[in-house]
Amino acid sequence: MRLLAEESGQSLVEVTVAVVILTACILPLAGMFDTALGASGRGGDRDRARLEAHSAVEALRALGYRETALRYAPGRPAVCPDDRPDDRFGCTLETVFVNEDLEPAERDGGRMLVRVRVAWERDGRESGHREVALLAADEP
Repeated sequence: MRLLAEESGQSLVEVTVAVVILTACILPLAGMFDTALGASGRGGDRDRARLEAHSAVEALRALGYRETALRYAPGRPAVCPDDRPDDRFGCTLETVFVNEDLEPAERDGGRMLVRVRVAWERDGRESGHREVALLAADEP
């Protein structure tokens, strides 16, 4: 008969303790990966919203001041030029005539402030990005 002191290897208790310790170390890592994945998704959403807002401003600049003033009358929110209705990002814009001091003006003085807002929803929470640009008429 052999004595237990002569046996090599691990006992069931030692293996169980090792598994519990490893599990306790790995579970927080899984939580960190989940948090990092969510942060990455939110960052991607913000980048996409910035791109959408910037694209809307560039589309208005490409139209020119007069055409923008005709299509997007001040005081009425409108859908952005390149907005896709099937997309989860909604883009709206609003224009307002401004004077030399960039204060609201009642009449067209050759300057228009454009406010673009891109909104989206992720995980039941609504987020948004705003961009403001100044459009000016070409001097005659």
